[in-house]
Parts: sequence; C-alpha cells; structure tokens
Amino acid sequence: MISRQTITHPFNRGDYTIGAPSSARWARNTPIGEGEAALQVNPVEVPESVVEALREAAHAVHTSRHEVVARTRDWWAGSMIGETEGRPATPNAVIVEAADADQVAAVLRICHEAGVPVTPSAGRSNVTGAALPVFGGVVLDVCGLNQIIDFDAESNIVDVQAGMFGDLFEKHLQEEYGVTTGHWPSAFAVSTVGGWIACRGAGQLSTRYGKIEDMVVGVDVVHADGTRATYGDYARAAVGPDLRQLFVGSEGTLGVIVSARLRVHPLPRYAGAVAFGFTTFAEGLDACRKIMQRGATPAVLRLYDTLESGTHFGHPETNLLLIADEGTRPSSTPRSRWRPRSARRTAPSWTARRSSSAGWTSGCWSASPPTASRRVRASSPTPWRWPRPGPPSR
Repeated sequence: MISRQTITHPFNRGDYTIGAPSSARWARNTPIGEGEAALQVNPVEVPESVVEALREAAHAVHTSRHEVVARTRDWWAGSMIGETEGRPATPNAVIVEAADADQVAAVLRICHEAGVPVTPSAGRSNVTGAALPVFGGVVLDVCGLNQIIDFDAESNIVDVQAGMFGDLFEKHLQEEYGVTTGHWPSAFAVSTVGGWIACRGAGQLSTRYGKIEDMVVGVDVVHADGTRATYGDYARAAVGPDLRQLFVGSEGTLGVIVSARLRVHPLPRYAGAVAFGFTTFAEGLDACRKIMQRGATPAVLRLYDTLESGTHFGHPETNLLLIADEGTRPSSTPRSRWRPRSARRTAPSWTARRSSSAGWTSGCWSASPPTASRRVRASSPTPWRWPRPGPPSR
C-alpha cells in the first residue's frame, strides 16, 4: 500500500544520513571557503560570556567557522551560489544543540536577556534559505528532541518531539502501533515533525489525509523569553480563536515548537491506481477539478506536464495524470468517482496509459524517482488494466 511504502521504498541512494540533518550533494564536495559571508550584513556577535552560559545550559555549543557553516547548510540554490564562490552563506553564528525542552527554554531565556537573535533549526531541508541565521546570533538545533512520547490507541493520537525525522517517525508508528500519519512530503526523510508543523507542510497523500494543520491536535511551545505553553489538545468547540494554528506555519517566529500531538490513521490494507494522458495540461487541470467536485479524495491526484511525463515516465507526448488511493477495506477506495468510465464522461480526451499497480504505488510520483520510474516503464503492461485491490502480501 502507498503509506506502507513510505518506509519500504529505497529512497536513500546515499543522498542523506538517516536520522540526522543532511546537506545537499553539492555541499558535501564543496570545501568551506574563507571568503566573506554571502548572506550576512553586520551579523550580531554573541559575547563570550553568553557563549559560556550557553555551554552550561545546552547539550553542545559549536563556534568554529567550519562547524557553523557545516551545521547551517540547507538545500537552497542561493546558498550554493555563494559557497561555490568561496563565500559561505552564514558563517557568523553560534550553533547550540538542545537535548530536551528544558534546554530549549534555558537557551532562549539566556538569549532573550542578552538581546541575541535565535534561529530555530532542525532538518534544514528547506530550499528557500528560511532557516539561515542571516542576522547572526544563535542557531538553536532541536534535532536532539527526537522521541515518541506517547501513543493514545483509543483516540489515535501520537505525542512526538519536534526533532524526530519523518522516516524514523513513520517507521516507528507503522511497526509499533499499526498506524500512519499519511504525511509524505518530498523531503520526508530529511525533514522533522517540528519542521512540518512550523512550515505548514503538505505531502504526496494530502488529498486524502489533509495537510499537517489538519493533523495537529496540540503543540508545546517555548516562547522567546523561555516561557513554555501548550496550545490545543481540546475537542472542537464553538469558541475561538484556535491559538494552536498561530504556530502552524509560523516558521519559528513566534516560538520554538518542542513537541506536538498528531492525529494518525490505521494502516490501509487495500489500494488501487490509474493513470491517464491528456493532450493539454489545461484538460488535465479540468479533470482534477471535476474529480474533487464529485467528492472524491484519492490519496494521490497528481498531474505532470509533458516535460515531467517524459522525464519520469517515458511519455513526453502526454500530460500524465496519476490517481491512486488506499483504505482499510475495498469499499473505502471510491473508484466509482474516478474510474475510467466516469472519467471519459467528464473529460472525453482522457486516454488510458500504460501502468501497473505495483509500479504506480511504488512511490514513483515523489520528487526524485528516477530509479523507480525506470522500473515502472520496464514493468508496465500494455494495455492498461484496472488493478484489483487485495490485502497486502505477507
């Protein structure tokens, strides 16, 4: 099933370190230059007295230029341009690693009293430079907060620390509790739960399970002055506002998320998939609109233009629409709302393309699927046939 494959598909081809921040491949082969900072102007310097206080309060503190550059690298092309010219993006900062929420609070309290800016950091998988310490000061690394605290099987709610990486989190949920978040962003294995929340993340399966804000039941936050607060953790009500949503998408500007309660779902046992080709991209968009208006919420509803259809699936002549769904029983996959017969009535230009159930649900729609796509093309039968859903193989 699609959700099950988030932990079984071999995404890692040496591209990242499991359970730790990973730099982009270009950064691993780029020496740390001695030039001036590419993205810092008059950065705030951290006084030595503050550095010593941080050493006493936190798990670890790093001040050398090499460590700072290595521990602030992200996946942004803007960082790459400066570094390849020998000008690291943000070399002037102090890296502070926290091991628990108490240390996060202590670090923020010290920095607040000293007037030192703090940039929260975790997986550093962003591609826009959002977690770079452009003002200098302290980079607060929360990857040490990486445990599942509790699981409520009656309510299907998991309590997890913010620094846990997505692939390890999902693996633990599936193997220990038989549930899934249904959250599968393209940076799944190089991003953290706190990052998902702070950046209001979406995933490959959000059409069915919702975005991260639809999963957040409650958050534990440390404010800039070191005070701690919990938002949410209550049933739906007729009063407001919903303060927990202030921190969903806040990107560390209102406080540091240290843990959260997320709603999870039973692991699906059935799945189905179908693909169609469109003459124009606009026709594909219209088909997606009609599917959603019919009330269908397939796990995957993804339209590729001709360039990506050719790159990933070997069909440069078409705009390929991939639809896949999953559920705990066959009837929970509403194929009647997006099966080929219905599709042809609403969009006559739809034509079935080659596909296979195993191939389409193997994760080949993710952001970096070249090996999976080759396997799909090699194993695709002709003509396309609707895959009969069934229980997962043991």
